[in-house]
Amino acid sequence: MPNTDTASVAREGSYAGAFCNGGGLSACEDRRLGRRLAALPIALMGRGVDVHLLLPGYPGAFTRIEKPRFIAKLDPILGVTDATLVSGTLPDTDLPVWLVDAPSLYRRTGSLYQDDDGRDWPDNALRFAFLSHVAAKLAMGRTKLAWKPDVVHANDWHAGLLPLLLSLEKAPRPSTVFTTHNMAFQGNFPASVLPTIGLPDGLLATDGIEFYGKVSFLKAGLRYADRVTTVSPNYAKEILTSEFGCGLEGLLRAREQTSREFSTASTTHCGILRLIIIFRRTTGQATFQASAPAKVPCSENWVCR
Repeated sequence: MPNTDTASVAREGSYAGAFCNGGGLSACEDRRLGRRLAALPIALMGRGVDVHLLLPGYPGAFTRIEKPRFIAKLDPILGVTDATLVSGTLPDTDLPVWLVDAPSLYRRTGSLYQDDDGRDWPDNALRFAFLSHVAAKLAMGRTKLAWKPDVVHANDWHAGLLPLLLSLEKAPRPSTVFTTHNMAFQGNFPASVLPTIGLPDGLLATDGIEFYGKVSFLKAGLRYADRVTTVSPNYAKEILTSEFGCGLEGLLRAREQTSREFSTASTTHCGILRLIIIFRRTTGQATFQASAPAKVPCSENWVCR
């Protein structure tokens, strides 16, 4: 159990701009988003919070991470047996980063999601499901690291399975936040991937993660997170409409109407995408209060909206 005088948060996703560029965005946008990725955890560190990012071990990450060192061998998950955890810091900062080094999944040529010919990697569902399974084990204290978060923050479809995995836990678990940046990127895969990604068939339902006959990683995050946030108050309103909700506006409207779990301006985080943040507050009682978060000052590089 976490100490009562600390609070920890885990944040999961697929890239941080200081390490690698993602698909679907221009290089300029990638750099801008990368700055945002690091901005919030750095600001939290300035407030005495112990923060970690969890990211895939892409080749670019290993060329840029500072002070890298092996910290743990991971037990086999989803048939992946070659995974380890490597710790380091984000370049030019003291921000701790954990890289999931699984060479069979992440050490490839091409882009983060596609091969050299521009075709999606056929095992993308496994690649990002594995990241969430690792994050869930870290969050539940089931690794060799003597550390457990109080809050897990997952971002975009790449991390969408993490809130779902933690919701299935019977033991006490961290609270979860899921932030969506672009509803058009959904991580939809054939229903046949369910055994591959370690999920039961029963989740393939309209009130689960089924989306037009497919498995939707984005829907999993939106459906099962304790709190859902967006990158701006305006976008939070827009995605409740058919124009911007990309078929998932009904789910979001239902969450908004039935509880305070879907929040707009009061819980908006500055565009932090596709990673896991783990933080621990060094003073005060450990709490999770998405409806009234601590305000984090934004610099011009944050581009908060």
